Amino acid sequence: MIKSRFRKDVKKGGFLPILIPVMNLFLLILPLVIQNAYLQKLTTLELQLPTLSEASNTTSESSRKLLLDLKQTSLTLYLDDKPVDDITTSQGFETKLLNRLVEIKKTLPSKRDILLKVDPQVKYEQVVLVIDQCKKENKLFPEVVYFDEER
Repeated sequence: MIKSRFRKDVKKGGFLPILIPVMNLFLLILPLVIQNAYLQKLTTLELQLPTLSEASNTTSESSRKLLLDLKQTSLTLYLDDKPVDDITTSQGFETKLLNRLVEIKKTLPSKRDILLKVDPQVKYEQVVLVIDQCKKENKLFPEVVYFDEER
């Protein structure tokens, strides 16, 4: 009688205790997998690629480099690494900058990006003001690339 108390009973079908947690796991995961498969929809994106004549016209304009060099006291506009205009950053320089950017946009209508090189001493508010003038409701140059001077 003592021996039977400490003896383990050998049960047939010992895989059953392992199978129940696996089945519970499948019951939890299976609805999530089905729901994700249902929610993901294939979408199509229609593209209209430019023709060969349009591509040749826009590549010459889009390859031109437009750079704004913002320093603490001045702002210099460069077009293809040549200085175009130098504006002092005093009161009301925003209108001068905006007028100059509008002139450049008229000559380069397909140009969308502008590089903004900023001196570390320039105040944050002034940088935001210049970026706002460059974008101007996404009509002038909506893609402003900002970078600092290397020290």
